[in-house]
Amino acid sequence: MPLYFMKHGQSYACKSGLCAGSGSECLGLTEDGNRDCVRAAYLLKRPTHNLVIYTSPMRRCVESAGIVAETLAVSDPLEEEALTERHYGEWEGQPAGDHVPRALKGETPPGGESADDLRKRVKAFVEDLSGEAGDILLVSHPGVWKAILDIWSIDRKPWIQSGDVFALDLEKGTAQKL
Repeated sequence: MPLYFMKHGQSYACKSGLCAGSGSECLGLTEDGNRDCVRAAYLLKRPTHNLVIYTSPMRRCVESAGIVAETLAVSDPLEEEALTERHYGEWEGQPAGDHVPRALKGETPPGGESADDLRKRVKAFVEDLSGEAGDILLVSHPGVWKAILDIWSIDRKPWIQSGDVFALDLEKGTAQKL
């Protein structure tokens, strides 16, 4: 099962530098975010066959996945709660630079979701996909990306940016940017 991961296109919250997890719904994509998604779709056009798209139900991902699906003329994306961004509790809506580095180091935000809980839900979902036929694209968030890297011991630098797409080989523990 070929597996791809895409970070949603640039959102207004990201552009504003705010911590926007599952506890806060930001406005959708910026114009640059829309362009990010069209670019991502063209990157996926050659390597994918029978593409099925799973997306976080958060607006910035639903919009991103919809643009990719429309551009590639594939079925509508399927919303999946397991792909929702980590809940950042009291850090929601605060400057990301103050809190995201702490979250990336594993600190649990007050009133938020632990990194372990995030990894558990992501792992369960991705493992359930193993029997799927065709290619799969996950459209999600940086927290989910970090969970995938951690679970399957994938070393990936530099960090994922808005609209980036990676081909994942979970058995080999690799992520290749398209």
